[in-house]
Amino acid sequence: MAHPPRRRRLPVSVWLTCFLAAAAVAVDAPQGARGDVLRILQNDLEAIQARVDLIEQAQRRIDAVYFAVADDDLALAFLALLRDAARRGVQVRLVIDGMYNDIPEPVQRHLLREGVEIREYHPIQCRHPFWINRRMHDKVLLVDCSRMIVGSRNLDHRNFGLGCRNFVDRDAYVEGAVACCEGRRYFERLWASRDLRPTSVRKAHRVDDDHQCDPL
Repeated sequence: MAHPPRRRRLPVSVWLTCFLAAAAVAVDAPQGARGDVLRILQNDLEAIQARVDLIEQAQRRIDAVYFAVADDDLALAFLALLRDAARRGVQVRLVIDGMYNDIPEPVQRHLLREGVEIREYHPIQCRHPFWINRRMHDKVLLVDCSRMIVGSRNLDHRNFGLGCRNFVDRDAYVEGAVACCEGRRYFERLWASRDLRPTSVRKAHRVDDDHQCDPL
């Protein structure tokens, strides 16, 4: 008996293209309708500056999702911006794929003490052996549920043209209903998912916490 063909998952690039096409339709909406702002971030420096601007201008909430966060100057600078946002009262939530979270433990403890929430997607655990091949490749920065950057850049200097050998990446900046509705709905479902676990690093409360060296 012939078995029906297995459904193939669409690659991330296809989903991103469909997303951008939908946003572009909103941009071309009739006058008087509320449309989204869409801008392609092709230049590496422009992509860096856009992230800096969004985080520094955040007033209420920052939600970030990344497949990989490296242990390099660019990633640590980005994390320092998130820490500074948390210090001024912004709610900061960060999701990282559990296999590619390379943030040093002292930095993670520092972020947790400062109020940054960190969860990992499918961390390596003996009770979930099949998680090892089920990774999350999303890269999203959502600010105040109104503006977001989505694309292919991880928090790694090679994704921003700063390494000896770099990746070719592209992002889209989106502002409007897509970020407000779809972006927020996506993140809240992910954050509440059973596929996430709090980072295994814990806050180290010590008597001299206030006098510890800032790892960032």
